[in-house]
Amino acid sequence: TLVAMAAAQESARDLFFAAEAWKGFRVSLMVRNPETPARGGDPESKESCRVRETDPSYPFRAGDRFRMRIQGNADGYLYVLTRSAAGDLTMLFPSDGKFLKSGKLERFESRTVPEASWFTFENRASTEWIYLVMSPVAINDLDKLVANPRKTIKEKNLEKIFAKAGPARSLEERDEDLEGGAGPTYFVQQANWAATEKGGLVLHRLKLVNRGN
Repeated sequence: TLVAMAAAQESARDLFFAAEAWKGFRVSLMVRNPETPARGGDPESKESCRVRETDPSYPFRAGDRFRMRIQGNADGYLYVLTRSAAGDLTMLFPSDGKFLKSGKLERFESRTVPEASWFTFENRASTEWIYLVMSPVAINDLDKLVANPRKTIKEKNLEKIFAKAGPARSLEERDEDLEGGAGPTYFVQQANWAATEKGGLVLHRLKLVNRGN
């Protein structure tokens, strides 16, 4: 039918802003490229570094710094984790233990991660995996990582948490509305946003590639 055809043509961006049954993220990266400072200049000054907003496919180099700008399209709780080579997940956000203050989001509210500093890529080439999690209720197993930053959770255990919500359709799209042809990424997933532990959960993985020197 015409209605079905129109629905099939909707983009992840359209669903992010307009569809109640689809929950997800708008994600962009603020990248800070170090440049050679003028003689006697401060390498940390704004004049010595160029900042651009781009998407997660950006080709990082050694010394690049970045922050993530994350916006959710539903009231809920946001968790941001990073995965080690051994498959251990460590909490990046919230990171100060004040979970109810910093991790709870209102619809279309944004968070910058980290809030007051920058992640920095080292000299060697590497691939970093960032996990974005959004839930209508707090997730007990992840709250334990917020309370104790030294604790980790195995990737397979995180997958078990999401298995409770069952399989879900998802869409991803990169917007081309920023200077230079790079824009934010939209990721949406069909989710039953019920305020229970068995309600909808959204999981999105970001792959960041550092090409080294």
